[in-house]
Amino acid sequence: MRSKQNTNTNSKSAISKGYQDINGLKLFKKQLEKHFFGEAIIRPDTDKKDSKYNLTINLNCNFSLTEGLILLNSGDWGGFCENSAKLEHSGFELSVLNLQKENNNKVVFEEIAIHFKDTSLFITKIPNQNITDHLCTILNAISENFVHFTKGLTEMPYEIFIPVFEATTENDSSTSCAKPKMKTSYFDYWGMYFQSEIDQDSLVYDLKSKTIIDGDFFILTKE
Repeated sequence: MRSKQNTNTNSKSAISKGYQDINGLKLFKKQLEKHFFGEAIIRPDTDKKDSKYNLTINLNCNFSLTEGLILLNSGDWGGFCENSAKLEHSGFELSVLNLQKENNNKVVFEEIAIHFKDTSLFITKIPNQNITDHLCTILNAISENFVHFTKGLTEMPYEIFIPVFEATTENDSSTSCAKPKMKTSYFDYWGMYFQSEIDQDSLVYDLKSKTIIDGDFFILTKE
């Protein structure tokens, strides 16, 4: 069961205003495209409640997930070079830090979506954690779990949602509703959609057991 925020992609004025308000965003976009070898689309939206800049990033890569992981493991993709362990920050982390510095740490990354030729990754912010702090570890976890969630390399999910939350059901006298049982980690459950699973709306990949299980899931979105 999917629960995602609707985004008005036709609001040119909102996007234009966002770019005017956020310092260094155009440079950050160019750096993302350099790090990830693709086209970056950034949709800024100012949260008037706390004066934060909430960003949704879409990265379009003209290669497969497998090719991306090969590049990642060789240190050539994503700005996460192997030698970064010897440095204080990787190239990607420096890009994020510079953007935050120019905007008094008011930038919040709500979602980073990476679209490959064969699948799309949707990585959503969870409470008290930043996507950018975990992106390298998440991508490495995808590489480590690749054989398992592709059913022994037999089928690629066409969408992967990271993380997802277990759906629980609460009953009262008049109605029954499903609510998310909150998790605080990117490494418990991921949501998967497969073309072959015509009778199953969604599947869940359990990282701890390295198995695909049945079950509805929720994706945390900003209210």
